[in-house]
Amino acid sequence: MHDDPKQLLCYSHHLGHTPHWIQALRSGGDADNPPVSGHLVEVHDDGTLIVDIDGTPRRLWNHDPARLVALVERNRGQVTFQSRWGLLRTPSSNGSFVFSVCDADAPRRDCLSHEPTGTIIDIVDEAGGFTMSAVELQRALDAEVSAHDTPE
Repeated sequence: MHDDPKQLLCYSHHLGHTPHWIQALRSGGDADNPPVSGHLVEVHDDGTLIVDIDGTPRRLWNHDPARLVALVERNRGQVTFQSRWGLLRTPSSNGSFVFSVCDADAPRRDCLSHEPTGTIIDIVDEAGGFTMSAVELQRALDAEVSAHDTPE
């Protein structure tokens, strides 16, 4: 059974947007920064979240508050938070749903509604991360080297 409501289409991996799969994977094995239990207290339409983390209220932000609320409500507000990774989780039928969050008062970027293009540096700056195969990466690097070697 697929129990995940439709996700907001966003190509940004900056904090508060779509978690990058490497971020989610690596955080799961981080024994030095384990998840801390908490409870979702309040959610505002602008994406501001009030989360009680181990007895301390935290103001966080996520770009898709409607989806976050729909999934967290299924668990009566139960969440875990990993500050080091900027990740909020709530249980699912086969693990957990993962949300990238940032401090609500931190500067944030708008959602990215298109796949970023340009150099690797442009893509990282615009999207905060990316995924591509080794072959695609080599092509991109070769193209960048060729562009720099071409006389003007």
